Amino acid sequence: MQTKTCVRCKQEKAISEFGKYSARKDGLDYWCKACRLEYKRSRKNEALTTGTKQCRKCLQELPVEQFHRSVTCLDGLYTWCKSCYSQYAREKRKDPEGYAEQQEAKREATRVRQRDAMNRWRKNHPEEARKRQRAWVLQRTYGIDLATYHRMVAEREGKCDLCGRKPAGRKALHVDHEHDETGRVRGLLCTRCNTALGVLGDTEESLKRVIAYTRRTLKDGHEPLPFIA
Repeated sequence: MQTKTCVRCKQEKAISEFGKYSARKDGLDYWCKACRLEYKRSRKNEALTTGTKQCRKCLQELPVEQFHRSVTCLDGLYTWCKSCYSQYAREKRKDPEGYAEQQEAKREATRVRQRDAMNRWRKNHPEEARKRQRAWVLQRTYGIDLATYHRMVAEREGKCDLCGRKPAGRKALHVDHEHDETGRVRGLLCTRCNTALGVLGDTEESLKRVIAYTRRTLKDGHEPLPFIA
């Protein structure tokens, strides 16, 4: 039975005791369901226990009566106080187009800051950035993780499934897969073999035509042209 350790309670539990979380590498929440439920209940009762809550907009600690009810928030209260929300509603009604442009400008500024921060991180951690990018491509395109890819490479001793040679330099083996709705992974190929297979149509009929052509030209006494790398 597969298990996982909860980060909050430090107990090892079955993976069925963890909720789904697509952002995690294993697709599971780092807290177990019991800890997650306990946390939600504590957040929900926090405002009722203290009698106050901090507004996310004006940052003031106000009585809970100054907040609208909300079914989506954990504590049952809106994140903005009534005064801030009323001001937001008035500005939106007064100039809806201008307000929409202002909000879009704020969102664009946030995207720029996030993009710049990510670029700085990639510049300072190039190896880790390449590793994460490779893992993301493998999972998204072929449905396998980086550990599975490295295991496949080790099983082949780093050699191509077609030509049996290792890629030159630091080049990696390409994942060969079915070009249909299944996308089933078939093996690992070097750049030259993967390109050739794709150019030839990746079908049994096209490969038979190539073999027939090669046999016919050799039988007629034509010397094959030298390969230029």
